[in-house]
Amino acid sequence: MIVVITHQRDAHGKHMIELLREHGEMVFPLNYALYPQELGIGFSLGSGDGFSFRLPDGTQIEGQAVKSVLNRRRAEPEAPNSIRDQRIRDYIVRESTSFLDALPHLLDCFWLSNPDAVRVASRKPHQLVVAQRIGFVVPPTLITNSPEDVESFVAKLGGDVACKTLWTPGITLEREGEETGIALYTKRLAREELLKNLPRVQNCPMIFQQYVEKAFELRITVVEELAFACAIYSQATETTREDWRNYDIARTPHKQYQLPSGLHAKCIQLVKELGLSFGCIDMIVTPEGEYVFLEINPNGQWLWIEHLTGLPISETMVQALMR
Repeated sequence: MIVVITHQRDAHGKHMIELLREHGEMVFPLNYALYPQELGIGFSLGSGDGFSFRLPDGTQIEGQAVKSVLNRRRAEPEAPNSIRDQRIRDYIVRESTSFLDALPHLLDCFWLSNPDAVRVASRKPHQLVVAQRIGFVVPPTLITNSPEDVESFVAKLGGDVACKTLWTPGITLEREGEETGIALYTKRLAREELLKNLPRVQNCPMIFQQYVEKAFELRITVVEELAFACAIYSQATETTREDWRNYDIARTPHKQYQLPSGLHAKCIQLVKELGLSFGCIDMIVTPEGEYVFLEINPNGQWLWIEHLTGLPISETMVQALMR
C-alpha cells in the first residue's frame, strides 16, 4: 500500500496515483479535508499497538501495510458541518492538525518527502545559508523590514535589485465585494525606484538580492540520487524576463539540459542536507556561463516540464515509492 497525501485540486497527486496503479500498486489517496468528518485515524500504545486508517465505507488500513508515502499536497482538516460555533470549529481543526502533523513519526516508512523536513526547508533564509555552505553561488542578499538597511544595501550594490517574497507569491484581496488575486512574483527595481518606496519596507520583511542578468534559467528536479535539469529560456519573451512564473509557455522554450557533474552532485547534496527526498531547484545561468542559485522549492511542481521535455520525473518518483 502506498499513501498519497493529496486533495481534489491536486493534478500532480492525481497523476501519480494513476501511474502507481498502472504499476499494479494499491494506493490510498489521503485527503486531510475528510478528517475528522469522514475519515478515522487511530494510534494505540500498549494492547494492540499500531496505527490505522478507517475509511468512510468501513474499510480499515493498518499502518504496517503502508510501505511509502507521497507527501504531495495537504488540505486543511474540516470540522463537522453540524458544529456551528466557530470557536469550537477552530478548536477541532487545531487538534486534528496536531495529530496529522505526527503522522511521519507514526508511519515508519519511506516518505517523499517528510513533512517536517519540507516545512524547515521552505524557510528561504535557511536554504540560502545551506546552499552557500555547500558551494553554490548565491547573489548578495538582504532579508529585512528595515528601510535603513535596504538603503545601505542598495548603495553598496550599485545596480538593480530583485525584490521577492519570503513565503507566499500571491495575495487575495476583496474589492467591492469581489475577491481579486494578485501575484507577487520577483520584481526587478532600479535603485531610484526602490528608494522612492523605501518607507513601505517597514511594513513587511522582504528578500532583496542583487539582480543577476540571465542567459536562461534552470529548473532542476531532484529525486533521491538523480537530478533532472530543464533549461527555461525566459529571456525569449518580455513576459517572463524577470520571473518565468509569469507563464508564457508557447513562447518560452523548455529543453533538457546536461548539468556539469559537480553541479549535479551539489544539487543532490542540497536536497539531502535539507532532509528531503525530492526538491525543485531554481538557478540562473548568466551570459558569462556562471550558475547562480536562487532557491529550492521542497515540494514543487514538475508536470509541465515533463510534458514539454520528456524528462522521466514521475516515473523516477514512482520507482522510489515502489522500492
